Amino acid sequence: MSVFKTATRKKFRYESTKGSLSTEDLWDLPLIAPEGEVSLDVVAKTINKSVQMSEEESFVEVKTETDNTFKVMLDVVKEVIAHKIDMAERAKKTVETKAKKQKLLGILETKEDEELKEYSSEEIRKMIEEL
Repeated sequence: MSVFKTATRKKFRYESTKGSLSTEDLWDLPLIAPEGEVSLDVVAKTINKSVQMSEEESFVEVKTETDNTFKVMLDVVKEVIAHKIDMAERAKKTVETKAKKQKLLGILETKEDEELKEYSSEEIRKMIEEL
């Protein structure tokens, strides 16, 4: 079962400084936020602490379903983080590509202008008449 299917079926709630968050709320969080603000990084760190505490070996206590729930919750947050990082990288690449295209178009325009300057007056008049 996918982690998101598990998260929605079990109605996971993620603790934060702003209260309890649903799985859907995770998509609205920034990757990193100023101190005291809620971010995916803070939520992941909080859950990771719970995972580490649940993984601490006990010779008396039996593992519970809650221990596995923390792992699945962390997997959900990690997937949201990975998706947001991927989208940010794609957006950055799109901006870079657009800037490079604009630069190349500017250079092309300059070269075409230089080529036009090589034509004689008569050739330019003929080109104008054809338009």
